[in-house]
Amino acid sequence: MTTLMDVSASLGINSLHVVGDELYFFNSNQHSFNKVLVDIRTGRSKAPVKTLVNSTSVYPDDFTIDFEGNV
Repeated sequence: MTTLMDVSASLGINSLHVVGDELYFFNSNQHSFNKVLVDIRTGRSKAPVKTLVNSTSVYPDDFTIDFEGNV
């Protein structure tokens, strides 16, 4: 089980966005786009990090989320 602490230990987190109680982020070191459920009052993760995209051929730098939830 991967937690937010496991992912952030290697640093490389690039671009953060919060939608509701979900934190979305890129991890440049792992070439992955992830989300994690967080407590919006404390910032602590409430569930394991879920990797949405993992690629060795894409080097993400930034992203945005529209009003319909599309990345």
